[in-house]
Amino acid sequence: MIRPALYAENLQRKNSDALGFLPRIALQRYEDDNQIIIETEGGDECGFLIYGKQWPDMTIAQACIDYDVRRQKHGINLVNQLTSIANKRHESIILRCRENLDANRFWNAAGFDLVGSVQGGSHAGTSRMINIWQYNIKQPMQSRLF
Repeated sequence: MIRPALYAENLQRKNSDALGFLPRIALQRYEDDNQIIIETEGGDECGFLIYGKQWPDMTIAQACIDYDVRRQKHGINLVNQLTSIANKRHESIILRCRENLDANRFWNAAGFDLVGSVQGGSHAGTSRMINIWQYNIKQPMQSRLF
């Protein structure tokens, strides 16, 4: 198996039209902190999810499934793995997704709620709207402590 940061960098490049750019050093930090989840099919990598451990809201920095295996439950497998991690100590999971991407339908189907939109950067002279999605964790650990 290839190292998670290297795999994420390679798939990020193949999907640069839809993904934001995370530099190699940032990817390496995520790997060093065990914050890259890799999905496999038949022993080969086929997708990744990179997350931040902020509290109370965990963030998804980037997620991608290889084009050839999309719509085969790999994305939801990654989300399920992340929610298992988040259930231990977070209140929600938040991500940002450019509004014109098909990925928005996935996030909705995966149980995320669209909670807002913000003006994003511009590309080729056109500005982009960014959707903000949130997945609420039921009964986070912190709520039980207070």
